Amino acid sequence: MVDIRIVKPPVPLIWLDTWMFNAFGRLRAGILPPAEAPLFQELFDVLLELRDRAAIICPETGQFVEIHPVGWDIDAAKSALSMLSGGVKTYYDRIVDAQGYRAMQAYARGAGTIEVTYKDAFADDPIRELTERDILIRVDLEPPADQLAETRAVNARMAASMEALRQERIGSKVTLAEQIELELDGERDAAVELVKQVLVPMSRGELPASTEQLLKYASRVARPARILGEMLEEAKGKRDDYNDLLAFFRSDHYRNLPAPRIRAELFARKMLGSELIKASDVMDMHQISAFLPIASYIVLDKSMARKVEQARLDERYGVRLFSRRTLPTLVAELTRIAERTRRPTATALPSGSR
Repeated sequence: MVDIRIVKPPVPLIWLDTWMFNAFGRLRAGILPPAEAPLFQELFDVLLELRDRAAIICPETGQFVEIHPVGWDIDAAKSALSMLSGGVKTYYDRIVDAQGYRAMQAYARGAGTIEVTYKDAFADDPIRELTERDILIRVDLEPPADQLAETRAVNARMAASMEALRQERIGSKVTLAEQIELELDGERDAAVELVKQVLVPMSRGELPASTEQLLKYASRVARPARILGEMLEEAKGKRDDYNDLLAFFRSDHYRNLPAPRIRAELFARKMLGSELIKASDVMDMHQISAFLPIASYIVLDKSMARKVEQARLDERYGVRLFSRRTLPTLVAELTRIAERTRRPTATALPSGSR
């Protein structure tokens, strides 16, 4: 059995789903419905107050890929997140890669504990970033249009593939537990398939079918296999890159990691559910799998919140889960934190005192 020890930041981290920044963007653009505007303004203001005191971390994590403004400018959402994040940024790949690296170290050494720490999510200490920054200047270096389009296209292709598979599964007798196991095997199965597509042709002196396959093989098989092989060689004097990587993907060290486990739980419920799978679902599930374990608060849409609750992921990882319906409760709780962090005003001296 492998013990996963999670280290959360010393102040609360809150992760907001993309729909929240759609709302904040529309609020700042002045087009949020009057019935909703006061609640979102109150939430925005208290988050900003807590950020000013370095009493909360609300990082920018690449949510803008899924924002498609209609009748307003995306800069309104960008400015909202810049203000709330205080310039603190990260991305889910960084967390997933860090977890994989730590799991490989433990696997190679035969260690029974893996530490998953918020520090791996950030290049610098996020609290120090907030504390030391007196002024925030945002300079957006927009990703090339073709890169942004490709990211969206990849998510769309994955969603379409998942939806086709979900349609096949309708009426099948696959249980949720079996589907979770299939999802956990996804990275191993992908590695095996990439070896067939890349190494087998190359062993015959042929080129892979596409550059894309070669790049995927390099990032998802060759690089992790080399890293794990070096760790095993140092720890045990043994090296067998490819087979050891496949064994690692089947180990408790990998399968108990928060990111693969959460991703498998959410994808399995999507695959066996009644809802159509959308491109935005793919990004959401990747983001949730990375940030939920290190967060204190997480705000999701109704559908994804229900799946997190069904899997009891909020209980397992000690995070408070909110959706649109429960936002007033979140505002009330954050307000109480803000009140505790406010500096007491100076007490007036008694008359005649010096």
